[in-house]
Amino acid sequence: MMIPYTRYKASDGHLVRLPLVSIRLATNRKHETIWALIDSGADCCVFSAEIADLLDIDLTTGRELPLSGFVGGDSPAWLHQINLTLAGYPGININAAFTNSDKPELSILGQAGFFDNFQIRFQRYKDLIEIYPKSTSI
Repeated sequence: MMIPYTRYKASDGHLVRLPLVSIRLATNRKHETIWALIDSGADCCVFSAEIADLLDIDLTTGRELPLSGFVGGDSPAWLHQINLTLAGYPGININAAFTNSDKPELSILGQAGFFDNFQIRFQRYKDLIEIYPKSTSI
């Protein structure tokens, strides 16, 4: 599947191109469709407490996982199993970190969970991302 980079207006007003994809998250008989950043430097998939609330996830009942980096300093997160669906492909069950970071827009697709299950080729010079299930050759 070929997905164009998304043009996004940054907080300083500049237009940037980002590898954002629309995904569906589901658990507890709830589901939400959100935009998430594909981040090859992220260890795991990370979502905000706001998304946890929408999915009826009791944030702190999961296994605690310390996070650092983009989420700011050392921020606690809690792992919860969710189902992640990328349009056109079957859903996958992953463990994702949910954090009460002060960045409510936080939605990151990282190594554990996303890159484990998909092949991703960034083609920024073409403003394209290629995504295929890991069993398919690009």
